[in-house]
Amino acid sequence: MRLASCWVRQKIRLAMYNPVFMKWVGQRRFRHPETGNRVLFVSLPEDEQKRIYENWARMTEGEDAEKTEQENRELATNTDPDRYKHIEVDFNIHEEYRDRVFTLLGVKSEEEAVQAALDLAGGGGVASLMTHVELTFDYDQTSSAVDIAGWGDGLDFDRALLWDGNGKPEHIENGDFSVKPSAPEGVGTRMLVSQVAAAKKAGFNHIQTTAVRDAPFLMRFPSASMNGYYTWPRLGFNAKLMGGDLGRMESDIPEAVKEVRELAKKDPHRAFGEDVELYHIMAVPEARSWWEKYGQTIHATFFLDEEKDGGKGYDVLRQYAAAKAMTQGQTIPEYVKTGSKKKKMGPRFTAEDDKILDWVWSNVKKKLNQS
Repeated sequence: MRLASCWVRQKIRLAMYNPVFMKWVGQRRFRHPETGNRVLFVSLPEDEQKRIYENWARMTEGEDAEKTEQENRELATNTDPDRYKHIEVDFNIHEEYRDRVFTLLGVKSEEEAVQAALDLAGGGGVASLMTHVELTFDYDQTSSAVDIAGWGDGLDFDRALLWDGNGKPEHIENGDFSVKPSAPEGVGTRMLVSQVAAAKKAGFNHIQTTAVRDAPFLMRFPSASMNGYYTWPRLGFNAKLMGGDLGRMESDIPEAVKEVRELAKKDPHRAFGEDVELYHIMAVPEARSWWEKYGQTIHATFFLDEEKDGGKGYDVLRQYAAAKAMTQGQTIPEYVKTGSKKKKMGPRFTAEDDKILDWVWSNVKKKLNQS
């Protein structure tokens, strides 16, 4: 009787909330204010449920709805003027090249150059964690490159910003990136959101990376640590799927591959000609799961030029960032700026992240089917 009574009281309490809100809550997990554990909405204390609902209502239907919609239309980077003040900087660029670097970055001083370069590397999203950064410069008649290496509390990375011989922005190469268990969750996402926003504004065409899996070629078990081959495509990076990969997938899950091929044909913005892309794989749950288990290291690209891919990768990341920020009562600019204090083991998606990303990719699938 006691359990039945509690169940009835819970149902009555939940019935007071907007059905749209309850659908949004879904199977998302929230931090319990007393235990610190991530739990379902129904398991939260009543006061915490009300707080989450009030934040949601304020941002979707109330006084902040217009502001939230406006701020979530585009990705954003950290604009706090003091965001990098605490970082130790090695500006290893010879005096004779400094004016050239300032021109490429559109700045007038060494301090501004460091800020601009770090923004283009994604530093704005992890500014509070960074302790040290090193800048170097290299050029020839056909290109110029500013190389950035940064490290701090639980992370380190290197990036190369490239311009053509006329000083026009070309692309950014994301090199090594590692997140230690001591780092807060969401480091990679905040960094990517910040970087994409800054790079797009600066006129770069794309960001490219080698999305690594540390398992041997064709190893049939999930990667132990390096999971960029799955993480980055999940967030909007794209790549042409090699025929061998598609063939192996087709032998295992033929119906899913058939669906993938149909989505690819409907896609009006294919970035790699007539080929199936990882974008199409990510939109089909069974194919996506196959890639997570059996996929391999792949060279991936995040397009910033909408003429190349119709902005589809950008929209995946924007939808995810907006939804992720909403779970914390924030807009995208607030989400990038504040960061997270929760500790996690390694650069993996949480169960909540996966739920949000499943929703984002279901939207992609619907959109492709309507094309």
